Amino acid sequence: MDISYIRTIQNAKGSNSKRETKLQYNRKKLRKAFSKNLENIIIQNVWTNEFKEVSVNKQKHEDWGWYLQSTALLDANLDNGDTFYYEEGDRKEYYQIQNMEKNQHYLDFDLVECNYMLRWQDDNRVIKEFPCVMISASQYNSGEKQSKTLTLGYNQIMMRIMCNDDTIKFKSDKRFFVDNELTRPKVYRITREDTIHAWHQKGFMEIILTEDEYNADTDSIEKFICDYQAEADESIVVSFKGEPEIRIGQTKTLESNVPVTWSTDADYITLTVIDDTHCKIKCNKDTSLVGNTFEVMTNDVATQLKVVGLL
Repeated sequence: MDISYIRTIQNAKGSNSKRETKLQYNRKKLRKAFSKNLENIIIQNVWTNEFKEVSVNKQKHEDWGWYLQSTALLDANLDNGDTFYYEEGDRKEYYQIQNMEKNQHYLDFDLVECNYMLRWQDDNRVIKEFPCVMISASQYNSGEKQSKTLTLGYNQIMMRIMCNDDTIKFKSDKRFFVDNELTRPKVYRITREDTIHAWHQKGFMEIILTEDEYNADTDSIEKFICDYQAEADESIVVSFKGEPEIRIGQTKTLESNVPVTWSTDADYITLTVIDDTHCKIKCNKDTSLVGNTFEVMTNDVATQLKVVGLL
């Protein structure tokens, strides 16, 4: 077949093969499909740190959150749920791929702007964080988009987050702070996790979060972690005034350098938790206790004190 004929009818001069001609023709169709704001940008995968080049319509659209209409060639190796960091001047944003469609020559998808940075601890007490998309009931209760229907309770949020080695371990009842108000943030727990959009730990998960009660004993606002436990490589140091002793009938205040769970198994000691870094202990006024030793536990670390008599 005469390649010059294909070039003429497709207005794709400069091609050396039928395949290249088709590619140039499809690229030309893409340029026409997008507005004049079409631009190539470089984005970085948050999980793999790989850089990718994509073409975006930089005019943002709003449906279920802000998103950029985007396209890339097939060899870009992108998947739904892939999450990227983009920086331009003062703009520092995170985007998640959704609604990806593949045709013969290119990928068509939305870059949905992530609106929350989720923080949690893994099974080894290591603090993790990852950008995600939160959809609240107040915004989208019983909302419809195309053929999809979303119904959330008034106290529920749906989270879309990339499926990876960390997030795939999320199970029901895991709790998170989800709030931009940092002094008294709301707590949510997982009530349903859906991995139907993930395959071989690729794609994204849809997780329903239901509002839960704040627990002053275990939830650390300072760390912004629910059910916080001191990290494995973080030494717990308990301090107090004076010697490691308490007089009968008296009180003593203990302070930890990190948030902990306070406890003691001594039945003659009353322990009152002030917050996750402070507690107050009081010893019964009983002279027979003089000379006893007991332990105050901070997570798995024991602090030993001795009971002494009055002066």
